[in-house]
Amino acid sequence: MSNECDVEKDYSRSVRNIELLALDEVLDRFTSEVEDFIDTLVTYFSGAEGFTTKEDRDLLNRIEKQLKKRFSVGSQISVQTIMNSFTQQVRPFVIDGQY
Repeated sequence: MSNECDVEKDYSRSVRNIELLALDEVLDRFTSEVEDFIDTLVTYFSGAEGFTTKEDRDLLNRIEKQLKKRFSVGSQISVQTIMNSFTQQVRPFVIDGQY
């Protein structure tokens, strides 16, 4: 009788493992589909008014940090002065290894 119980337990354990593997596969597929959908949306809305990609937001954040380092917050500075500050620097403003 003990062998039958062990076999049943092994069988039940195997079935649960198969179910978990199937669930993992379903979750992986779902995640992949969602990522593809997001990529499609980003491509579709790229350039649309009011929409910025993550890369654009990261770039804007880096530029904002540089501005805050170079100029006092609340001070009045002409756009030309700001542009000159960025264009005349010795080392170009580098973003992720790109100029």
